[in-house]
Parts: sequence; C-alpha cells; structure tokens
Amino acid sequence: ILKVSHNISGEIELNRLIEKLMITTLGSAGAQKGFLILAHEDGFYLEAEGNIDGVKIIPSTPVESYTEISQAIINYVKITKEVLVLNDTSQENQFQSDPYILRTRPKSILCSPVIKQYKLIGIIYLENNLMPNVFTRRRLDVLNLLTMQAVISLENARYVEQIRHDALHDTLTGLPNWNLLLARMMHAINRKKRQPTYDCCAIFLDLDRFKVINDSL
Repeated sequence: ILKVSHNISGEIELNRLIEKLMITTLGSAGAQKGFLILAHEDGFYLEAEGNIDGVKIIPSTPVESYTEISQAIINYVKITKEVLVLNDTSQENQFQSDPYILRTRPKSILCSPVIKQYKLIGIIYLENNLMPNVFTRRRLDVLNLLTMQAVISLENARYVEQIRHDALHDTLTGLPNWNLLLARMMHAINRKKRQPTYDCCAIFLDLDRFKVINDSL
C-alpha cells in the first residue's frame, strides 16, 4: 500500500494519475471493471473506464448520459456521500429495479465517494460480474487508503493543469499563445530527430490582419 501510495502521490500529470489510480483500484478491490467520475463546476463527468484489459482515459462525459453504469447508485452516493456495497445484486435490494442492473445483472458492486473537507470531488464505481461478496471489509479498507491519497493527488494534478493552461493561453481570450506554439514546435522538432521518417511543417497565418487588432488592444 505504501509503495502504491508513493507511486500515486508522485504523479502530477492528470491523465497518468487517473490511469495509475484506476489500475491500482481495480487490482486492489478485485474488480473486473470500474469508472472514475470527477466533479466539475456544472456537474459530474466520467473521466476514465477500466477493465482487466487496461484503462482508457475518455473525453469528459456527463455521467447522466452514460448507459453502462447504474444511475440510481451514482445518484445515491452523490446525495449521501457514503460508500455503497451490493454484495449480491440478485438478492432483494433498493436498486433491483434499476434499468442497468436489470439489463446487465452484475454480481457485486462497490461505489465510493471521493471527499475533501466534506465536499464530494469524485466517485469511484466498481463491479465484479463473476462473483458475489467480492468487496470485502479488508478490500474496502485498502480502497479507503487509496482514496485518501487520491484526493490530494487529484487536487495537485488539477492545479498543475490549470497553471500549465494559464501559461500557454492568453488570459483574456483563452486562445493559445506564443509559448504554446514554441512548445509544440520543439516537440515536433525533437520527434523528427528521433524518427527521421516523421514529417512536420509550420504554417503561420495572419487572418484578417488580426495581429494588428490584437496588438492595439
């Protein structure tokens, strides 16, 4: 656990952090598949999905529009901010009429809030479709420790992302600035050095004399 925690805490790239967190969570909890949902200013968005084959970072998708997850369980955790464990969905429970559960018949479900100072910043949703009673107390304790580390790491990574964005974009318009152009040019040049067959070019445009207008402002 300490090794994994150190591995997560040392990551500041948001996408790589999410990938590491998902791989670790799936393995530690004994889940077959899982999803990471993060809070944005205007709602909750699906950011990554994982299974036994690997983890995929996906474009931020409103969780309400995603059909491969139990909306009833997500809403329950959003409201209560409590961990929810269904050891056997075939047994009578308050979510047995949920369309997703009726359609997919998962065996075990774990849905855990990611909380910082009483504020819900994310949700981890896990499933095992082969066995009931997978998410034991011991695995829940491990997941809780990982979640505590994830809270700190996610906040740090998001802060770094914001700083990087502000450094590479105009603060007034949000448009890419000169620093971003230089960074992408250097990336292309370095890639060309590593891969001689890689072709790259740079195109400079001044649309409708916008540079003159921009400089005057």
